[in-house]
Amino acid sequence: MRLYIDSNVLISLLNHEFGGGLEFMEYRVQEFLAVCAEDGHTLIASDFFLRQVSDKTMLSKDEILGYLKGLGVKVEQIVATREMIRRNLSRLSGIKTDPEDKIHMALALESRCDMIVTWNIKDYKPAEKVIKSIKPSDFT
Repeated sequence: MRLYIDSNVLISLLNHEFGGGLEFMEYRVQEFLAVCAEDGHTLIASDFFLRQVSDKTMLSKDEILGYLKGLGVKVEQIVATREMIRRNLSRLSGIKTDPEDKIHMALALESRCDMIVTWNIKDYKPAEKVIKSIKPSDFT
């Protein structure tokens, strides 16, 4: 599978965050990444994703990619262009959500991803007919 990874997934791991009900987000992301490595799934990491993770963790883009690859995860990096985003935003017209999440959705569509992996399901639900979203803890 081709999986677009939302920045909040990796940020929760690198910053050792807890979720609602004290869910061990860090542990759940580690499990998710292990499954990706074992089953040969490809994570799509856009430069938009890398910039957001870098801003919250102070790691460089190369360090982030190196970390993922060091876990044995296949990572495909894409460079977002305005045309790429614009082309796919038309498929998302009428969907009310955070503008940054909409960019992630557009990039996932451009990359022909099977789904988006995110902790922020509620903001991605409106686009469910266009692209599926799932929490790392629900991915098997």
